[in-house]
Amino acid sequence: TEELFDLVNDPEETTNLVAEPAHQAHLIEMRAALYEAISKDGARPAVPFTERFNQGAVFWNDAVSSGVGFPRHWERGPDAADKYEHILPDGPEKDARLPAITPVLRGILDKPEAEAE
Repeated sequence: TEELFDLVNDPEETTNLVAEPAHQAHLIEMRAALYEAISKDGARPAVPFTERFNQGAVFWNDAVSSGVGFPRHWERGPDAADKYEHILPDGPEKDARLPAITPVLRGILDKPEAEAE
């Protein structure tokens, strides 16, 4: 899970700003810089890493998830509007494109296994 804190105004790191739209451009730049830094020629990172282009799918559903509790802002039901938001790269055009592709993705990805075969 990514974290982004304002160390000047929040030195105790109590408020994760990673999902705040106002910080999205900076977050995208930081992801690219991190990937560039660990993928230099001749330097192999100890942990394999691929470039990250969005927040990823950090969702859970109380009806099917068990074990440790997760933050409530990660909870998604089966019909959540942002269920597929992790498929598109973060950026200004994401919010405009997501509503158009979600019905298509639901039709492809939400089919029961027997039907999908």
